[in-house]
Amino acid sequence: MVFTEKLRTRYIEFKALLRLLPLLPQISPKSTYTPSKYVSKHSVEKPNAIALRFLDKTWSWSQFDEEISRAALAYVSIGVKRGDKVVLLIDNRPEFLICMLALSRLQAVAVLLNTSVVGKSLAHCINVSKAGLIIVGAEHVDKITAILSDLIQISAAEVWELNDPYEQSVSSTEVSYNDFDELLSSVDITCAESLIDDGKTSIMDECCYIYTSGTTGLPKAAIVTNQRLTAMGIFFGRYMVDMKPTETMYASSPLYHTMG
Repeated sequence: MVFTEKLRTRYIEFKALLRLLPLLPQISPKSTYTPSKYVSKHSVEKPNAIALRFLDKTWSWSQFDEEISRAALAYVSIGVKRGDKVVLLIDNRPEFLICMLALSRLQAVAVLLNTSVVGKSLAHCINVSKAGLIIVGAEHVDKITAILSDLIQISAAEVWELNDPYEQSVSSTEVSYNDFDELLSSVDITCAESLIDDGKTSIMDECCYIYTSGTTGLPKAAIVTNQRLTAMGIFFGRYMVDMKPTETMYASSPLYHTMG
């Protein structure tokens, strides 16, 4: 009985390995894959298939890709470029993924902040990242206002507020920030072709920063490369659970922790 179970386990592992092998070139050091490139790839191959579900709303791959391009163009209009660090402080909602993948499209780095961190720890996370811009959901604006004077490289002029259409969050702060939703609505999406990869992208480039919880001191940043994030998706989706294109995965973990 024990031998039979071991044999069955080895067979399952072997099948999983066969699924994984064709995908290994995508995460080799010479690869140019990034998380946003996967979205673009799917938007061409299966534009009408469902990419994302949230509450009672869905986005097809083509719609999802367009929203990412819109956000990327908005970033470009305010000076974001390759290698720049941009803080994201947003709850689990589609806008988080759109803002994060838009940075990936520009080869900029997303600084993913734990939404439960406040005060001195929050200021520390932003300062050590050397970020020059903050995109903050309306649900967390008060946290930024409380530490604004402690930020080294960022003033109110570099903070962009993103509306929360799901919870109807309203901040109590008297500080007025830039309206990111207004910026998005002003974007000319026909300019999306300008975002075509310049050929310099590497899977070894930095993609995002994530932070420890800070239980034994101030939170510490971990650098996540395109390779690491892509490999996690491939290993989990294909090797471990063998997801099919028609299946849906429920993301219950915080997106700020390496996108859930």
